[in-house]
Amino acid sequence: MELVELNGYSLTVLNVILIAVTWIIILIVKKKSDKLIERFIENYDWSFGKEKVLNKLLKQLLTIIGVLFTIGILGIGNEDFSLTSLLDYQLLGGEKEKGFSVTIGSLIFILITIFVTRFVLNLSRTFIYKSTKDKDWIDEGRRFTITRLTSYFIYLFVFIIILRSMNIDITLLLTASAGLFLGMGLGLRDFFTDVVSGLILLFDGSVKVGDIIEMENMVAKVKQINIRTSHVKTMEGKTIIVPNSKLTEYNVVNWTISEKLTRFTINVSVAYGTNTAIVKDLLYKAAIQHPKVNKHKEIQVVFQDFGENGLEFSLFFWASKTWEIVIIKSDIRFVIDKLFREHNIEIPYPQRDLHIISDKRNHNYKEEF
Repeated sequence: MELVELNGYSLTVLNVILIAVTWIIILIVKKKSDKLIERFIENYDWSFGKEKVLNKLLKQLLTIIGVLFTIGILGIGNEDFSLTSLLDYQLLGGEKEKGFSVTIGSLIFILITIFVTRFVLNLSRTFIYKSTKDKDWIDEGRRFTITRLTSYFIYLFVFIIILRSMNIDITLLLTASAGLFLGMGLGLRDFFTDVVSGLILLFDGSVKVGDIIEMENMVAKVKQINIRTSHVKTMEGKTIIVPNSKLTEYNVVNWTISEKLTRFTINVSVAYGTNTAIVKDLLYKAAIQHPKVNKHKEIQVVFQDFGENGLEFSLFFWASKTWEIVIIKSDIRFVIDKLFREHNIEIPYPQRDLHIISDKRNHNYKEEF
C-alpha cells in the first residue's frame, strides 16, 4: 500500500513499519547502553574511568547504523532508489577504477572507521590497564609507553585503510612524497629531531611517565610523553612543555632510576669563636631527628673552611623522598635554627670593617683676593 508518491518514488506501509521498528530497536539499545557497558566492565573488572566515553561513542555509532538501515529500507520496493546506488554516488575524483575518488559510501565508511577507531582506542587503554595493573614489572611509565605505541599502530593502520577506501595508491604516494620529506627534513630539522627523540624515549625507557627528573636546575615529574614534546610538572605545579630532544641530548638526572637513597647537603656558617664540637653535635642531632632522613646511612658533618664571614660547615644526609626534598631541608633548617638559638650560637651575616686613616700632614692655605 502506497502512502506517498514523489517523482516516481513511492513510500509504502512496509517502509514505514520497518523504519519505525529499526529506530525503536536503536533507541532501546541506546537507553540500555549505560547498563550494557557497566555490566560488561563489571564482568571483566575493567574499571578505568572511560565508561562515559565508551557510551557516547556507542550511541554515535548506533545513530550511523540507524541512518544506513533507514536508507536501505527506503529502497525496498523501489528499483530506482537503493542503498547501493546512493553509496556509489561520486562526490570527488574521477572514475573509481582509475584513481582517487570519494563517494558517499567511502565518506560514510571513513566516518564509521573514525568512530570505531576511537572506540577501539578507549577499549584498548582499558584492556592494557586491566591486564597490567597487577604486574609488578610494569609501572606507570611502561604502561603509558605500551598504550601510546598501541595507539600509534592503530592510527597508522586506520590511515592506510582510509587511503585505500579513497582508491589512493600508497606506493605512489610514498614515492611522490619522498622528495617533499627530504626538503622538509632540511627545513624542519629540529622538528624531526624531536619526533625521533620521542620514539627513542618511548622505546628506550630511560625517561618514562612518572619519573622525577632534574634538568637545567629544575626538578619536575614527567606527566606525558608525546611524539614531539613531553609535559613535565614542576614542584610549583606548573606544567612545562619540553621538546623531546632536550630529554635525549642534554644532561638529565633521573632521580627515579637512580639509587633509591640520595645524599643531600645543607650548608651553614657560624661566627668565629664558636665551639665547633658543639656545632657538629647540633647539626647531627637536627638531621637524625627528621623521620624521613635515613638512619642506616651515615650522617656526616664536615668543617669545610674558614670563610670570609664565619666558620663554614656542611651537613650531609640521605633521604628517599626526593620529590619532597625541599620540605625535608626546610624542616631540618628550622631545627638547626632552634638548636642554635638554645645554645647561643650565632649565624654570622656579611661584615665589612672600615678603617679611617686621618691625614696628619700640614697644609698651608693661602687666600687670594
